[in-house]
Amino acid sequence: LQPVPGIVGKQGFYKGWLISIENDSVGGRINHAKSIFIGNHCWIGEGAKILKGVRLEGDIIVSSGAIVTKSFSNYLLIGGVPGKVLKTNVTWDKKRL
Repeated sequence: LQPVPGIVGKQGFYKGWLISIENDSVGGRINHAKSIFIGNHCWIGEGAKILKGVRLEGDIIVSSGAIVTKSFSNYLLIGGVPGKVLKTNVTWDKKRL
């Protein structure tokens, strides 16, 4: 495994792996890396996958097991496969966790 560039903002939660796939017969990566961006105050649920090139602006909750294939703006609950907006105007507070 090789590290893939990514940015995670302040007060965010994420636990997981960033993975690249290599193939010896072609002499290197077969899924070329693109950065991901996770903005401030985002909460990524366990088992959620954020695909390369995705940008999550901020104040977003991604549900457990979701697969996020495109970028999203602020204050959203994202879930499903592929990830879609489940609810708008969503916020969360660390004190209530």
